[in-house]
Amino acid sequence: MHRSFPIAFLSLALAAGSAFGQGAKPRGFPLPGHGSLELRVPATWDAHVQQPAGEVPPTITFNPKTEMPFEVSVTPFWQAPSAPPLPEDATIRTEVAEASKKAAETAVEREIPIRQLKGSGGAGYYFSVTDRAPNPGEFKYLSRGIYRLRDLVIDFTVLTNDGQEAKLKEALEMIRSARHASAKAK
Repeated sequence: MHRSFPIAFLSLALAAGSAFGQGAKPRGFPLPGHGSLELRVPATWDAHVQQPAGEVPPTITFNPKTEMPFEVSVTPFWQAPSAPPLPEDATIRTEVAEASKKAAETAVEREIPIRQLKGSGGAGYYFSVTDRAPNPGEFKYLSRGIYRLRDLVIDFTVLTNDGQEAKLKEALEMIRSARHASAKAK
């Protein structure tokens, strides 16, 4: 699947494998005016933060340091002043289901199950599909979801190829174990 796979939505209970638990280290990512997002990042992953100017949510992209290419993108959203409240569970599930319908247009799968993801600090939903005809250099598998972490909503995408099932599990565990450190009062 191409990294700009078209999905229109919001502008994971898996057990972690022992490799994730031993090789992942907590890493904080600043959220302008909203504290930081702490993710347990596998040691073999590099992180790149794209931070627009102002108090706009960053997009954090993870790629392998030396392995076969894959990509995990995470964008945390918070409620902006005068914006509608962040979506609740039913709305998140509906948004993920709508996104899966769009993904189905180019997917091998005819039926795309929506899976729940629960962690100690939040819950959400995701789906996974196989691209029917990826172009050279594009990814074959896409997993996409939304995870509500108290006062943040995390939009995430995982792009992989054959033989990288462990990367999806690591990415889902990273999202499931995410923590939000609120901004300290000044």
